[in-house]
Amino acid sequence: MKNSNLFSPFIFPNGKRVKNRISVAPMTNMLSADNGEVSELDIQWLQRFKGGGFGTVITPASYVSKSGQGWPNQLGIHDDSLQSGLNTLGNALLSEDGLNIVQIAHNGGRSPSSVTGEQPLSASSYSLDLPDFEQPKALSVNDINEIKQNYVSAAVRAYRAGFDGVELHFANGYLITQFLSTTTNLRQDMYGGNLENRARYAREIVQACRTKLPDDFLIGARLSPEGDGLDIDEAIITSQWLVNDGLDFIHLSQLEAAAPATKYAEQKNPVVSYFREALGDSFPIFVAGGIFSGEIASGLIDAGASFVALGRTAIGNPDWPLLIKQSLQPTPYPYKSKELLEKGAPQEIIDYCNNYIPFLGVISEE
Repeated sequence: MKNSNLFSPFIFPNGKRVKNRISVAPMTNMLSADNGEVSELDIQWLQRFKGGGFGTVITPASYVSKSGQGWPNQLGIHDDSLQSGLNTLGNALLSEDGLNIVQIAHNGGRSPSSVTGEQPLSASSYSLDLPDFEQPKALSVNDINEIKQNYVSAAVRAYRAGFDGVELHFANGYLITQFLSTTTNLRQDMYGGNLENRARYAREIVQACRTKLPDDFLIGARLSPEGDGLDIDEAIITSQWLVNDGLDFIHLSQLEAAAPATKYAEQKNPVVSYFREALGDSFPIFVAGGIFSGEIASGLIDAGASFVALGRTAIGNPDWPLLIKQSLQPTPYPYKSKELLEKGAPQEIIDYCNNYIPFLGVISEE
């Protein structure tokens, strides 16, 4: 069968098994309650993908503390009062042959005061030439330790809710990326300077989560392999350290997963191939970004990915795995709003795509 490598099962080193190599990428949706509580729309939105044949469902980023909330109506995992709703979501996504994973995050300098009620926090105080930029305050060592514990508490809540694992959001310019990047990390202490120091916080979070959770609970991390102040070779070294610290999978976040690494463009190899070489033949690696066809997805598996994670494509094709398995063509983006509504997408998703991520071209004019 063409694209058959997408539909082979995968067994993680800790024994977790999933029916195929196709995942829903964590996508912001602004469907939760004002206080971060799971809503019925959250459940319905994610269940669509489970029913459409995706083996792994990763939730949108859920904030681990109020200071790390990034936008209104973001999913929360920062307080014990949210446990009941998380339990309901975990149960709704439970599957014998699938995986359900919560992404947990702190937005750091990208947590606006209009949402949190306080000055943003980050690795350092820095300035960026961005619209509406708020200069963040550098975290103290006590702050660093407190947020680390917030990550641990959030991961424990996910475990109690019956999820198969958590994905630590260390990518896309959020707090941990702000520590890893030489552009935003200007510290002079044990958390700044060389890569060992800049990666220290990420490693401490993984280590702290691992000590509080059983071995059969997956702990993964999403990383940006390249970007402002980020270097692919440093990202590879960081990933090796995190694996040694107890990480169960890596998730590479890119706009185009099949594109060659910027640093090694002349070699024309996708980024995942370098991580595969460094992490060995069997370590689980997810890739995301610009994956819309079965051919692209299958090619990435051949290049070294264990899983492909679909975001934009999944918005308009919640049954993408079923379509590909039947050799049918998925609907390409940009989508029309009417098409999305007919496929069960809530209006809030359409509003988010139009208002917050128009540069990704998810929705076209009617």
